[in-house]
Amino acid sequence: DMDAHGKQGEVYLQHQKHGEKWKRYWLALHPASRQGVARLELSEPIHERSTVVVRRHPERKVVRLADCVSVVKLPPHAEACPGENMAAFCVEMEDKRLVFAAEKESCGKWVDIICFSSMWPERTVLATSW
Repeated sequence: DMDAHGKQGEVYLQHQKHGEKWKRYWLALHPASRQGVARLELSEPIHERSTVVVRRHPERKVVRLADCVSVVKLPPHAEACPGENMAAFCVEMEDKRLVFAAEKESCGKWVDIICFSSMWPERTVLATSW
């Protein structure tokens, strides 16, 4: 779903620390507004089938787009995605990189809107589609 207010949808985030396992998240992009800076917000899905306990305060991560150096769609088979018909994209920061997987069609849209919302002059170069 993409509109003037950004984009949101289900993605998988690769956890480097846990043997490259993927974890499902809800990702939301919030463009810069009076409410705050342009950012990505990752929150855990509330209904996890694997656990009985539902945490009252789901984990939430915030990535300021100002801290992002680049975002690129990864070439096919660069990462073993968690599901069929998925593609991966990478958000690079100075100190770390986040690798996401999403439905193929959605993946390109995420790259485009993150580039667009980051206001990089070189965004056309960074958002290379494979």
